Amino acid sequence: MRASAVPATRCVSPSGTGLVAAGSGDWRTPRGTVCASTVGVARDLGPRGITANVVEAGLMESGMEPPDPETLKALVSSLSLQRMGRAEEIAAAIAFLASPAASYVTGAVLDAHGGYNA
Repeated sequence: MRASAVPATRCVSPSGTGLVAAGSGDWRTPRGTVCASTVGVARDLGPRGITANVVEAGLMESGMEPPDPETLKALVSSLSLQRMGRAEEIAAAIAFLASPAASYVTGAVLDAHGGYNA
C-alpha cells in the first residue's frame, strides 16, 4: 500500500445509460462490460492505491439527434426527475469520484440517470 492516505491515481470511466429501448443492444453490451470490468480493475489496482469507478449517465441533452418526439416523451416520463440530464451534472459526478473525497470509493457504478430505477 502507498504511504499516502490519498491514492495517486483514479480511473473513472463514463458509461452509457441503464435505459433499455429497442435497438439499444449494440451500445449497451460494451458499456455493461465496462461496468463489470471495473470491479476487477478496482480489485487488481486497489493495493497500489488506485481506485476505479464508473459513472453511468442517463438520458442526456446533447448534440445527437433525439429520438422521435413520442419516444423522447416516453423516455423522459420514465425518469423520477422528469427531465434529461446535462453534461455539467455528469462532470460533477466524475469530479467527485476523481477527488480526495472519494478516496475510499472503488469498484462502484454511480448511477446518474435522473431516477430511472427509482
